[in-house]
Amino acid sequence: MTDKHEKATRQVLDHVDRACGSLDDFRRDGINAEGVLTSPHFQGASLKVAREELNKAIAIIGRTKWRPPSE
Repeated sequence: MTDKHEKATRQVLDHVDRACGSLDDFRRDGINAEGVLTSPHFQGASLKVAREELNKAIAIIGRTKWRPPSE
């Protein structure tokens, strides 16, 4: 793997890790006993951050010229 591919892979993983952290924030004590969101504005913000991070990861994957593993 080239340095460019390694850098892209690290960046994708960083964005995915941040998205996972935002999803953890969403789930942590986020629903009460009646099944209702406890803080919908904050939980919505967590989901938006996760979406933005995943969009960044997807963009990096899309613009990187990947080679098949056999090359």
